[in-house]
Formats: sequence, structure tokens, C-alpha cells
Amino acid sequence: MSEWKCGNCGKIYNVYELLSLKKIKLVEADDDTNPIHGYTAVCDCGYRFHIDRWRIDDRIDVIVDDKESELIISSIFLELNAKILDEEDEYYETAILWLDDTEEGIKNIEVIQQYDTKENAILGHNKLVKTIKDGKYKVEKEIVFEYEENRIIFEDE
Repeated sequence: MSEWKCGNCGKIYNVYELLSLKKIKLVEADDDTNPIHGYTAVCDCGYRFHIDRWRIDDRIDVIVDDKESELIISSIFLELNAKILDEEDEYYETAILWLDDTEEGIKNIEVIQQYDTKENAILGHNKLVKTIKDGKYKVEKEIVFEYEENRIIFEDE
């Protein structure tokens, strides 16, 4: 069963417990009358799921096909445990968001690593930023569901 973790007090909720918590509207101007749309849970400690979660972002310019391209390295607290079977908890994740000039602004998202603690997420995030800023990577193209996506390949250290 899925486990949701409060980013403030650390309390773990199963999905039924999460759904039973007090709810607040995500967007005040949203006039959708469906009671399950546009709301998020609030932990007993006051933490607002999806609003208060921790994240760090770094924007970096890289070279793709001989031209400059921008990406965001983003590390976040997932709130939902991403562990598989009986492995370690994974509540944090670092991903690369490849930016483009479309209306959506994001060409593709590449998940790099998941972590058990905030401290490990910060260390992994900073290491990834340094590796890319130091130029220890190359970019390869990959076709995914008929769309071309960028994939970053790191040089062996």
C-alpha cells in the first residue's frame, strides 16, 4: 500500500488516512464544485501536502547539437514513498528537466536518482550540478514513444 509522509513532522499515512485528513483548496479562484477536485490534505501539524514540500532547483546551460540549451536540475521531497517492494524508503528524487521553447516549456524529464533522506538528496543534487558544470557529460538522443528526447550520459570518473 502507498505511504505518504509529512514533510514537517514525518508522520506516515496510508492512502485512506491521507484522504481522511482536513482538506484545503489549492487554487482559491477554482470554482469546480466537485469536492475531490482541486483540494489537498493538511497534516495534523499544519503541513500542506503538495504546497509545502521541500525542493531545490538549479538552472544550467549545456551544449546540445552544437547549440546552447537550458536544463533544470530539480531535487524534491516526493511525499509519496517511491520504494519498490522491500527496498529502502525513497522519499526524495533528483531529476533533469530539459527545457524547450514550446508552450509547455519542458521537452522531457529524466529521473536521475532517488534517495532515502534529505541529506542524501542534497549531496546527490550538488554532485550532479558540479558534474554538469565541470563538463563531464555528453548528450545522446533517444526515441521514446515516437518523440526524440535528450539523455545525459556521464563520463566515468
